[in-house]
Amino acid sequence: MRDNVDGGVATSGHGAVADKNFGMSGARIRGQAAVYFAWLAGLLGLVAVVGFIPAIAIFIFAYMHLGFKESPASAAAYAAITALLCWGLFHKLLAVAWPQSLLGDFFPALRATLGFV
Repeated sequence: MRDNVDGGVATSGHGAVADKNFGMSGARIRGQAAVYFAWLAGLLGLVAVVGFIPAIAIFIFAYMHLGFKESPASAAAYAAITALLCWGLFHKLLAVAWPQSLLGDFFPALRATLGFV
């Protein structure tokens, strides 16, 4: 009979996780978190300037190419596919009312033509 099982739940043998930070220092973790939140702040800034769907495409391209070192071609492909899916689902199918952007404020004809700037 196994002595480390109590009603189907292991009570010993696994032990505590010795390193919850996966070998990274606290300073490195804080640095990576700061970089991540800077990317998110950049996305919000892009949304305000160019609009939500174009910002998604720009953000995905930049994050994949600069952040993850993907090739420009694959980053552009993923960005285009994601933007097209977002446009089709949220703009055409669900008719989401997008937030106003500065680009649309400066160029009202662009906003009237595209509808999501």
